[in-house]
Amino acid sequence: MYLISKEQFLDVSKQENNADIEINIDFLEVKKNGSVIIEGIKWYNKVVLLGEKDGNLMLTFTHENDEFLSHQLS
Repeated sequence: MYLISKEQFLDVSKQENNADIEINIDFLEVKKNGSVIIEGIKWYNKVVLLGEKDGNLMLTFTHENDEFLSHQLS
């Protein structure tokens, strides 16, 4: 687990998705709903709230469809 800024999280997401577009994540929506889908992203397009620690959101990203990743990685 790493403590990074929201800007760093957006940058990591952009790098992992090899995205040429600006990635915007509504972190308040993630906190409210537990997850959010990032439009325009093919691979890791779902941001998931894992919990909170010391007032910081613990987040990860994955694909919205588990079967998609399983098929792509096999």
